[in-house]
Amino acid sequence: MATNTGGKVIAHTAPLALGEQRLKRRIGWFEASLFNIGQIIGTGIFANPSSILSYSGSTGMALILWVLGGVAAAAGIWSFTELGTTLPRSGGEKEYLAYAYPRPKKLLSFLFTINGLIILRGAGIANSLIVFGNYINYAIYGPSFLSNYGSRAWALGALTFITAVNIVSVPVAIRLNSVVTTYKVLLVVLIVIVGLIAIGGGLNGVDIPGLAANINLQGNSNSPGSYANAIYYVMYAYNGWANVNYILDEIQLSI
Repeated sequence: MATNTGGKVIAHTAPLALGEQRLKRRIGWFEASLFNIGQIIGTGIFANPSSILSYSGSTGMALILWVLGGVAAAAGIWSFTELGTTLPRSGGEKEYLAYAYPRPKKLLSFLFTINGLIILRGAGIANSLIVFGNYINYAIYGPSFLSNYGSRAWALGALTFITAVNIVSVPVAIRLNSVVTTYKVLLVVLIVIVGLIAIGGGLNGVDIPGLAANINLQGNSNSPGSYANAIYYVMYAYNGWANVNYILDEIQLSI
């Protein structure tokens, strides 16, 4: 069986896409969308804005870089939506590379899995958990408390808890992700609302410059390297838009 995509026929799409489904389709489209949103709204969006502002030099340029990063992320989402609907199988890039380059013995897909998914993704998760540990230390002990071992202990505890939940019950893990992601969305909305109220002078006793003073292009960096670093932090903050492509076999409504 073949699929026609824009005049180009991709042979044997159906056997690859369907296969023998051993995973239960537990995830609805709302929960699936929260997997992407929850991955995007992570430590990067809370920890990186100060670095982006520092490297870009001005609030206006920082906002421009955020918009450019959003456009790049949107392009990635559209591309992976097409790939996911053409080859609707869990695995993301691994499956797409395996289909496009089956020889020699799917070597390219295997190498990507080792480097991209195990090493780089594992390092990203570890980094996010360390930041989580730092925030917990800050919330409990205050800004003067610094402990690398304490942050690592919180990170290890969080990783153990999340792993245990996924092992014990997948439905509980799905609901937990939905609850946590909803909380993060509400938190971001609250931060935006409070910021706009503050700029508008709605917070009594807080001296904050107005909109024109806060959003301008004064002090832009002249270093290309600084912009490269800034856009790196922006793209890291947007990372996660392809998350749902790794679990397509578990989504209830087949494509």
